[in-house]
Amino acid sequence: MQKDFTRTRRQPDKRTNVLFHGPSFAVGVILGALGVLAGAYAPEFIAQKPVAKVEPVPQPKPELTFEFPKLLKENEVVVDPATYAPPGSLAPVPETPREYIIQAGAFRNVADAESVRASLLLQDLPVNMTPVTLNDGTWYRVIVGPYLLRDDAQATLSKLQEQNLNVILQEKAL
Repeated sequence: MQKDFTRTRRQPDKRTNVLFHGPSFAVGVILGALGVLAGAYAPEFIAQKPVAKVEPVPQPKPELTFEFPKLLKENEVVVDPATYAPPGSLAPVPETPREYIIQAGAFRNVADAESVRASLLLQDLPVNMTPVTLNDGTWYRVIVGPYLLRDDAQATLSKLQEQNLNVILQEKAL
């Protein structure tokens, strides 16, 4: 007689169906922790060599000497006062007297020249307008100055260049 195997069910084995085994897990955790500790600290224990104690030899204290007060007493510092004076207060005496002027522009139209002259007058600058006749017609020059010191002329020149004016510094012997 034939046996029908599809209808019979096999009973599961109780040992193969266990999902968690406490003692095995505990042993695995302990062995893992020991492995991590051994990997972290074992190189330090192996690499340590005994060090012989060496007692420090007392060093004599060096004698301190300060030479700065001697230098101050024995030397004299000479300072040029013109370096620290504001421009114009201490005028160096030039070999030949000179005069500095700044040309703030040259215009064919007198109205343009008057406009620039008026804006510079509002800045409290000494401004003149002079007509100059050349081969190609009459030009109107706007001149700032004269200045007796080059530093004063340079300061005014820088101020005008910041306003995007095309300026020229001219030097004349008196």
